[in-house]
Amino acid sequence: MSDSQIHEVVASVGDLYRANYHDPARGEEIAQALRASMEAGEYDGMTEPEELAAALSQQVVGFDRHGVVEWGSEEAEAGHHSEGWPDASRRSNHGIERFEHRSGNVGFVRIRMLPSPDFAGETYLAITRVLANSDAVILDLRNNGGGEPEMVQLLAGQFLGAEPQLLTSIHWRTTGETDEYWSQPPAQPTRLSEVPLYVLISPATGSAAEALAASLQHLGRATVIGQNSYGAANPGGMFAAGHDFSVWVSHGRSEVGGVSWEGDGVTPDIITEPGAEVDTALQLAWTGLLEATDDEVLQEEISWALDRARAMLVGHTPSEEERAGLIGLYGDRRIAVRGDETVYIRGSRAPATLVSDGSDTFQVREFEDFRLVFYRDADGQANRLDVVYGNGHVESNFREVGQP
Repeated sequence: MSDSQIHEVVASVGDLYRANYHDPARGEEIAQALRASMEAGEYDGMTEPEELAAALSQQVVGFDRHGVVEWGSEEAEAGHHSEGWPDASRRSNHGIERFEHRSGNVGFVRIRMLPSPDFAGETYLAITRVLANSDAVILDLRNNGGGEPEMVQLLAGQFLGAEPQLLTSIHWRTTGETDEYWSQPPAQPTRLSEVPLYVLISPATGSAAEALAASLQHLGRATVIGQNSYGAANPGGMFAAGHDFSVWVSHGRSEVGGVSWEGDGVTPDIITEPGAEVDTALQLAWTGLLEATDDEVLQEEISWALDRARAMLVGHTPSEEERAGLIGLYGDRRIAVRGDETVYIRGSRAPATLVSDGSDTFQVREFEDFRLVFYRDADGQANRLDVVYGNGHVESNFREVGQP
C-alpha cells in the first residue's frame, strides 16, 4: 500500500467512528486517536493491507470491544452471516457442545454460540425440554462469543416462564430510537422457570452471551459464576472504509437494567479461579438440593457427589512425606507418583489421578463411582486401602509386606 492509501483508509475509519459511533464524544476521541497515530508514523511502511487492518483493529478494540477493521470484505453495512451460515451452524450442533446429566439430577449444558432461532430454535427448544427434567441447571457460557439477540430472547424465556421480562435495551444513534428486547415466553411452560440456575462465564464470554448472563442475573433468576466477561456490549455493523477495507462501528448502546457492561464485562456473583467454575456450581447446586430433600437415598447420592466436588475445589497436594506413606502395591492395585501427581493403577490399566481434600480419602479424577480410603499404622505408613463405591460396596486391599 502507498502512504496516500494508508492515510485515506485511516481517515475514513476515523470519519466513520465520528459519524456513527453511539457516543459522539467517544467517536470523536477514537477518530483523533487514529489521526494522532497516523501523524506519528505508526502506520508507515505497512505495505500489506492485512498488516494495516491488524494494527487498526488492535487500536480500535481498546475503545470498543466489538471494534475490528478487516480487509478484503468491503461491503457497506456488511457483517450479515453468509447464506451458508445455517448449514455451518448445523454442523457444529448450533453451538450446543456438551450436555450431561449429573448426580443429584443436575442438568449441565455447554453452549459455544447463540445462532438465529430461524434455523436453530427447534434444537434449543429440544435441549431445554430435556433440561426441564432437572432439579438444578448449569448453563456454561464460558467460551460463548455471542450471536443473535433473538436467541437470547428465546433461551431466557425458557428460564423466566410465562410472563415476558425486559432483558436489554438498545439505543441507536443512527435512528435515535430505542429497541427493547423481552424474553419470549415458552409455548408450553416447564419446570425450567423454577429450578435453581447457575450460569458460568469467563473472559471469553462475549456480546449476546454476556447479555443473556447479565439479564438472568439482573432479574434475580440465575447465580453467575466465574470471572468478568469480555465486555463487548454495543451492537453495530460493518461499514465500507475504502480500498477494500471495512470497519465495525458500534452505533448502538446496549444496557441491562440501565447499565452497560461495555469494557468492564459482566461481574459474577461468585468469582472463581479459571477452571473451578463447574465444581463451584455443582457444590452450590448439590448443597441446595441436599437441604431441600428428605429422601435418604437421594441424600446419600448428593452427599457422595458433594464430597467429590469439595475435594476437587480444595485440590490438596500431599507432601513428599505423605505420599511416601502411600506408595506401594495393594493386591493388584498400585499407588505411585508420576511427576507432581499421585496416581492409582489397577493391573495394566492407565494411571488415574488422585485428588485429596487433605484427609486420607482420595477422589479419583477420572472416575466418579468410587474413591480410595487409606488406613495408616502408628508410623504413618498406609497398610490398607479400601476402594469405596457409591453403592456402599467396599473392597479392602492390604499393602504387601516389603513394599515401600
